Amino acid sequence: MLMASTVPAYPICPLEATLEKHTEMFDKILQAIHDSKTAMKAQLGEIQVETRQLQADYSKFVNKMYDAESSLMSIRPTMATMQDHLKIQ
Repeated sequence: MLMASTVPAYPICPLEATLEKHTEMFDKILQAIHDSKTAMKAQLGEIQVETRQLQADYSKFVNKMYDAESSLMSIRPTMATMQDHLKIQ
């Protein structure tokens, strides 16, 4: 009868050892993929925040341009009147 102490601590066949090594490598690859995916999600979140900020800044810029255009258009009749007045003199 065999006792537990006679069972070798190493794999019984080379195939088992190879399978174990490949399993470990596969686990490392999966972990690397998971870490990369997590990092990309974080970067995407940052990009989305920056994009929203750029959109808000662009919207403010466009509104300021409309305000400037409106101001210039309101001055235009006055300028025309002044120009006509100068022609008369």
